[in-house]
Amino acid sequence: FPVIVTYYELLFRIATVGGVFKVSTIYMLLFSIAYGGIGYLLSSIFRNRKTNRIIAAVLVGLTCVPYIVEYLIYRFFKTFYDIGMVTGTAGDAATTYTSEIFQLILTSIPVLILFFLPLALYLIFGQKIVPAYRSKAAVRIISSATSVISYVLALLLITASSIYAPMYKAEYNFRSSVENFGLVTGLRLDAKYLITGRDNSFNIEDPSTMENNP
Repeated sequence: FPVIVTYYELLFRIATVGGVFKVSTIYMLLFSIAYGGIGYLLSSIFRNRKTNRIIAAVLVGLTCVPYIVEYLIYRFFKTFYDIGMVTGTAGDAATTYTSEIFQLILTSIPVLILFFLPLALYLIFGQKIVPAYRSKAAVRIISSATSVISYVLALLLITASSIYAPMYKAEYNFRSSVENFGLVTGLRLDAKYLITGRDNSFNIEDPSTMENNP
């Protein structure tokens, strides 16, 4: 799972804003390891092998969905949409730009295949990957510790940076968070601010008034 999340984040960055070889990639990789560890723990809870495989496949499938959605949004509107923008404008955009969206999907098939690749490989080879029984306690403890250490280390490195600390906290906006810390972290921060009522996300124009270039 850490490998899968890292793959999604790297592919997403390359397919959108680029710039893999920069300092913020370290933060993205550390967060990916942390999130991946959670995926591993969730998919190794039960003693039943089939149940674990189903949970793992569902998690891999659900994980790729936001990457695909945000990738298509970026290609169409040349920016990222936070949770509020996606839920608030999805219906209108689908109705207004039906033909353009269909054309965009067709031209994006090679990249979309790459996003679906981890799920396809898991469905084919997952039986050999998922253990027959629940992982030993030591393995789960190591996985949990690795996730926590990776997450805390990412936070410490970000906090120590005069450039990235404001992006993560005081000067947070969705686009810069996604570009520098990864999509999952951007969505996590956006969800946190939605819950706490803080409206400090990146505001963009209504999609119906924007010029699009599929």
